[in-house]
Amino acid sequence: MLMKKHAWYGFVAILLLAGTTTPASAAGFSTIVGSWQALSTLDTGEEAPGLFTFSIDRTWISTGNDAAFSNGHGAWKRTGPRTFTAKNKAFILDEAGGVSLVLTNHTDLEVSADGKSFTAVFTTEVSLLDGTVIDSFSGTSTGTRITAN
Repeated sequence: MLMKKHAWYGFVAILLLAGTTTPASAAGFSTIVGSWQALSTLDTGEEAPGLFTFSIDRTWISTGNDAAFSNGHGAWKRTGPRTFTAKNKAFILDEAGGVSLVLTNHTDLEVSADGKSFTAVFTTEVSLLDGTVIDSFSGTSTGTRITAN
């Protein structure tokens, strides 16, 4: 029983340190942890829906709406009470399904005070497989938290 009690305390401590016990954490901070339905708008006006999942271990997975792109994988960190910075990478696939280019997204997000939505600005670099940047673009994103209710 004592071992289980200590394991439970450790689990609770991790949640409190990460500030992720609820959308508005025990410390009163909003968290990015969870899944979100997002809409990204490029500076050109083009829109792209997507899904984002920010995990408690500070990883970020994104899924877009275009079969020419792989899912994005990356990391995030807290920069303020409701602000976060994140970076992820995805591949652009050629017609045969092979990797032809790499997208690197740099995103700064702010979660709303109620923890139910976010706004973000991003820049994306397009690079060759050797890392040579050949293009870039930027835009904004908005997201709504996906809940079980």
